[in-house]
Amino acid sequence: MTDMASWVSVLLFIIPLMLLLFGLMHFIESRRKPMLHQGVLGKLHDEQLFVRWDETSAYGYKRFDKLKRAWQSLEDNEAWYQYNLSKAGFTVIAPGARSAFRWYSRDWGKRQNPESAYYLAMMALAGLGTERDAGKAWEWLKEAGQGNIANVLTAQGIMQLRGRPVAGDPSWPVVTVTGDSRRAAVALFQQASEAGDPLACQNFGFCFEHGIGVEANLETAISYYLVAAEQEMTASQYRLSMLYEKLGELSDAYVWSHVAAQCAESEIADNRSQRLFDLLPEQEREWARLSASASTQRILGPRMARLYAASRLIRSI
Repeated sequence: MTDMASWVSVLLFIIPLMLLLFGLMHFIESRRKPMLHQGVLGKLHDEQLFVRWDETSAYGYKRFDKLKRAWQSLEDNEAWYQYNLSKAGFTVIAPGARSAFRWYSRDWGKRQNPESAYYLAMMALAGLGTERDAGKAWEWLKEAGQGNIANVLTAQGIMQLRGRPVAGDPSWPVVTVTGDSRRAAVALFQQASEAGDPLACQNFGFCFEHGIGVEANLETAISYYLVAAEQEMTASQYRLSMLYEKLGELSDAYVWSHVAAQCAESEIADNRSQRLFDLLPEQEREWARLSASASTQRILGPRMARLYAASRLIRSI
């Protein structure tokens, strides 16, 4: 009887202690700064876009049907928006989306930190940790704009391509986007491009290629795609390959398809690369191969350096 009473006493001590520890851990975890990973579904959306642009290279790919169906019902501008959202957005690694939204809300309330306003905007835009609300996202982006963050300008431009939202108005995206809204988007992409944001350069090139908010100019489009492509913007790399092929410049088309295949780790881009290489005259193939290898090494070099530094850090722990 005495032993039973002792065990009960021990349990009555241990159980509340464990509950207290778990509660304390949850409290600390919910209040530590969130860990984020840029991009939501980057690789998947790369391939969905490649299929949409270039079914010939994607045909026969094991996931062709699924990838084609994903955006089949979308208009071109809507597909482009979805792709941009996957590049501008992020996933919350820890401690959780709702906790992250609360953390950034508290940080904004205490410090008026523009970076926190930007994250709140993107979470509201994607419905991550809070209800999806484009109008609220737009208001947060205006607050974040005080910090001169290039990403903010790009995000505003991406939204303007679908029409400027109004807080509390559920009608966004606007059915018919006005010319004023598109011109405003172009102006924002230009500002962000000048500030060095590669996603803005990619969008600026896209607008010039398709005459969105600006007079179409293929040469200017290519110049901005090149800037973005050098900074691992895979859609720009693939688009350059398509445009150079259209212009009859097959060597450059092959180079950029090869770079896109490596940066996006995409069999679709690799299929395109193989097809273009086979079309090259024999005397151009060696130069094209060397140029493709050098371009890939130059563009992927910084990423490889970061991975190497991270692996060294892990080994040292």
